[in-house]
Amino acid sequence: MKQLPEVFIHDGFEYKQVRRNEYAAIYRQHWLRSKTDRHDCYEVVIPQIGKKRRNPETQKWEPCDPYEHYPSSAQWGDDGWTLTTEDRANQKFEEVVQKAISDREQSRRNRRKGERV
Repeated sequence: MKQLPEVFIHDGFEYKQVRRNEYAAIYRQHWLRSKTDRHDCYEVVIPQIGKKRRNPETQKWEPCDPYEHYPSSAQWGDDGWTLTTEDRANQKFEEVVQKAISDREQSRRNRRKGERV
């Protein structure tokens, strides 16, 4: 599966991945018009899995190989967070990872009990 890029540019910002595991990633967001890093912040994201892409010719969504993408604006606050320091980003990253591990373990327990998840 194609993963989120380590570096990308979007809406005048450069994003560089500073930490990643199977559950989450931290990106440093740098405003390209800034001459210093004082405007930098950090985004903790849960990579989303896409299975459809818009065909540029027909403008219709079509199935494709799975790929990772950033959470949408509507998902911000649930699957993505902006933090002002790297320390706070690392704390949020750890919270997200611990919740994901806990949710996965709960799902496994439910399957062993025969419950649908």
